[in-house]
Amino acid sequence: MRKLIEFIVRHQHWLLFLFLETVAFVVLFNDSIYHRAQGMAVANALTGRINSLTGEVRSYMSLREKNRMLLDANARLELEYISLKRAVDAAVADSVRPLLFRPDSLNPQPVEMDYLRAQVVNASYNRVENFMTIDKGRADGVLPEMGVVSATGVVGAVTAASDHYAIVIPIINPKFKLSCRLKGSEYVGSILWEKPGSNVAQLTDLPRHVQLAQGDTVVTSGYSSIFPANLMVGRVGKIKGKDTPLAERNSFSAVPVILSADFGRLTDVYVILNKIDIERQKLEEENGIPKTEAY
Repeated sequence: MRKLIEFIVRHQHWLLFLFLETVAFVVLFNDSIYHRAQGMAVANALTGRINSLTGEVRSYMSLREKNRMLLDANARLELEYISLKRAVDAAVADSVRPLLFRPDSLNPQPVEMDYLRAQVVNASYNRVENFMTIDKGRADGVLPEMGVVSATGVVGAVTAASDHYAIVIPIINPKFKLSCRLKGSEYVGSILWEKPGSNVAQLTDLPRHVQLAQGDTVVTSGYSSIFPANLMVGRVGKIKGKDTPLAERNSFSAVPVILSADFGRLTDVYVILNKIDIERQKLEEENGIPKTEAY
């Protein structure tokens, strides 16, 4: 209390000045319609500006959640499209199937794919052999050899899983080999990444007569037991030696592919919970057919 009194005594002139100024403004705005209108206009403009800034801050703070919702919607639409395409393919095959076969035994229902969103909690992308860890594991239904995708393309496959975490080997690991094809073509090759720090892989094992151009889309072939067909992988990059005569090329060409998934900024991924073609995989194992090197 003593310090407060000392403060008032020390600054009494300034306090008196502020008090008189306040009284003067109150009298001015109460007695003059013009000044009252001007004061209200200034107050409204200031209030509007503050509300606008507040709204922008709130909108910015909600962008992360909106982005997550958009990623979920993109992944859901992608998987719905794949399921629908499988259903259409099954219907087309059924329409040309001989009538003597029993529909119940040779018309399997299309596989409905379920997915689980997971967050990347640890990852490397500029090493020779890269891995990533996600925050979902066996307790969530995640098992080894399940495919992992992002909203923009294929990411990799689960190699190990604990109760609450899983390790994923991504495309940007030379030990990961993915069976792919050029969209709109039946020619199948393999994606292999070998250059650390790069987002460009090589599509190999393509016959030398395959017609392709920069920007062509590369998708999964469907030969994998964990990835369905037509998942986005990347786009063909600049082709070196494109003008070289076919007779002078090697038997097979390696084509640069710019991967669709941005591994340097990857935060959310989706695990495909359903294994594709489990019956085919079981049959091949029972008959001693070796497992292919590519996923």
